[in-house]
Amino acid sequence: MTSKNAYMNNTDTIKRNFSRYAGHYDAYADVQRNVAENLISLLDASRFHKILDIGCGTGNYTQLLQHKFPTAHITAVDISQKMVSVAKSKMPSDRLTFTVADAQKITFAESFDLITSNACFHWFDDLDCTLDRYENILRPDGSILFSVFGPKTFYQLSESLRSSYGKDIPISANSFLNADRIEEILEKYFDRVCVRQQFFEKTYPSLPHLLKTIKYTGTRGLGISGVRPGKQRIIELEKLYKEKFGAVTATYHIFFCRAEKRN
Repeated sequence: MTSKNAYMNNTDTIKRNFSRYAGHYDAYADVQRNVAENLISLLDASRFHKILDIGCGTGNYTQLLQHKFPTAHITAVDISQKMVSVAKSKMPSDRLTFTVADAQKITFAESFDLITSNACFHWFDDLDCTLDRYENILRPDGSILFSVFGPKTFYQLSESLRSSYGKDIPISANSFLNADRIEEILEKYFDRVCVRQQFFEKTYPSLPHLLKTIKYTGTRGLGISGVRPGKQRIIELEKLYKEKFGAVTATYHIFFCRAEKRN
């Protein structure tokens, strides 16, 4: 279990990263949008009327939810006030409520028939406890649906760093949960659990372009542990990257996870 101070440091760092680059996020988040479109396609448009969107960010997935469920009320939560401000500017609606809060700690007096999230839960310090909380605010016959990044995300970068430094250099994705662990946690609280794996790949013009994308979309998390590659190291890393993989291609390892309220 992560200590309280470590949790606060991790959460504060992630919040700061997303807030700092909120204005750049949409220009670099094409993979996250692609994942969101795949996620929304898993939902039956007629079922849900009260929706909780966790980690709404700049609202791209929230917009998809609005279009698919035009009569539903959506509560959208994000830890970053700046991200929420961008989202609010896109979609004023009397059927949409934005809340700035840590989604691991927030409490609700109301309940929801869908709790959903796109590319957020991998940042949670304790997914087990958080899903326990979410199960308590699901209505009978309610569903939870989310996408989450897996541990093979950016594996090419991880391997290139290992080659350059001669040792493992942890990146945030190394700590992301695998499918078995996610399924195990979900099965503690929900029925009809389904975890489906998918890989998205994107090729970038250069390593600096990839690193900029990682920075501006928040997928850097806590960054590269213990090192700050300078200009010469970046040149060497890009050369190693291309030698190993032929191009600066990055893998996004995604799990699509769904479960139902236990009766």
